[in-house]
Amino acid sequence: MYGLFMVELYKYASSRLGADSWNALLKESGIGQRIYITSAEYPDQEMIDLVSAISKMTKDPVAVVLEDFGEFIAQNLIGIYGSLVDPRWKTLDLLENTGGLIHARIHSMNPETKPPDLKCERVATDEVIVTYNSARGMCGMVKGLVKGFAKHYNERVSVTETRCMLKGHVNCEISVKLLSKDS
Repeated sequence: MYGLFMVELYKYASSRLGADSWNALLKESGIGQRIYITSAEYPDQEMIDLVSAISKMTKDPVAVVLEDFGEFIAQNLIGIYGSLVDPRWKTLDLLENTGGLIHARIHSMNPETKPPDLKCERVATDEVIVTYNSARGMCGMVKGLVKGFAKHYNERVSVTETRCMLKGHVNCEISVKLLSKDS
């Protein structure tokens, strides 16, 4: 897991559970003392264990925690990778360019990163289909990111998962439709 996401998880946990929660989460997850650096790679299992510990503390299902976390970090990711984002883009444009252009550029800047296999296809002027495939099984985070991107662009979207790896499918398929302001 890319260290940036671990650092953002620290910020998320501090925001949701309080500034003193991080050490308790590290202990609960069995990780022990650990400092995360944004540019380093860490075992995926550490993210999974920390999210599970947050789920236990909040009593929210892991999928809900991942979605909330994705929405929480979306704004920061746009800021961090802003040089890769065309200022004319909106939510669907950003999604359409994430899997190929943005992930490829991030990987070229840091070859240690292992982004998920993400394919985003514009199937209509108001719809993108996101296909997510990763052994991490964090499709909830993808749905949250979409919602956070829409919030950033002051747009409304419907996010519908039509297939899910966690329910036995080969990958997750998420339909993202732009809603009119009146909807």
